[in-house]
Amino acid sequence: MAIRNRAAGSLETVSRTRAALERTALDRAAAVLERLFAQAPTAALRKVVDEASLAAVTGALSAAVAADPRADPLAGARARGVARRDELLAQAGGALSPAAVAERTGMSRQSVNNWRRKGQLIALPRGRRDFAFPACQFVEDRPVPGLDRVLAASALRHPLSQLEMLLAPSPRMEGASPLALLRAGRVEDAVAVAAASGSALDHEAPAAPRIARA
Repeated sequence: MAIRNRAAGSLETVSRTRAALERTALDRAAAVLERLFAQAPTAALRKVVDEASLAAVTGALSAAVAADPRADPLAGARARGVARRDELLAQAGGALSPAAVAERTGMSRQSVNNWRRKGQLIALPRGRRDFAFPACQFVEDRPVPGLDRVLAASALRHPLSQLEMLLAPSPRMEGASPLALLRAGRVEDAVAVAAASGSALDHEAPAAPRIARA
């Protein structure tokens, strides 16, 4: 009986601690919501009132941040990341979906995803389980020969950093980028440039900005 009472007391203590944590979290969240809702459009707030759904709340918060980027302390960094991503993709000739890559190469989507998982292709996140592949990685119906070796030689693991490295002119190669070297058949030179790029710290680089679905 004594053991049962101690167990019951422990559970009650845990329950009280959890309840206190929830109240504190709700208070903090309410303060954040109050600050952001002050920036949200009237229509978005009405939708929250009418629907009382998570989707409506999320929409109102997104609209608030769009209306006043200062409401999100990371908005500036995200905007710069998106701008850099778009600039690099333009240099890369755009992006291909996994289905487009599969059609272009004659491989299955599973094979394309295997290439991505093995780090043999650069893939930018698009949504939760989808990816976009910079078009410059392909020549006719296959990946550029030697690309897998270049990506393996570099310490860079951030997909945007990998793409930037692939496209960046190399002073040691008279301004030729690793991609240009690969297309010229100079695989060893491209690998040498890649091996000298980045550092092990890039393994922990934050995720690249996600590409919105069209």
